[in-house]
Amino acid sequence: MFGAQPILAGFLFTKKDTEFDYFDQQEKRIKIKLPKNSYAFNFLGSTLVVYHNPRRKNTFGKNAAVIKQLILTYPDGRKIEIHGGLIYSPYAEEVRERIFSRIDIKLC
Repeated sequence: MFGAQPILAGFLFTKKDTEFDYFDQQEKRIKIKLPKNSYAFNFLGSTLVVYHNPRRKNTFGKNAAVIKQLILTYPDGRKIEIHGGLIYSPYAEEVRERIFSRIDIKLC
């Protein structure tokens, strides 16, 4: 089992659509477009993780935003959608093995 447990203040999420350079798993530079109200980072040195927080709420404390959906993307573009905040086998192992190129985490 794998579960994301973000501790992010609401002000860290983007206020507008943002574009930046990112190095993928093959160290190829690509341009990434992020929508407003998002926060991104590189997980385990090779997986792009993007939190989507439409209300820009804190992810901790009373009235915190909670994870409602995860979207796991393979390098070939295939996607796995998971409802809730926990990832179970076999996908949890694939997260740890850095198989996915991107993980989108939708908060509410």
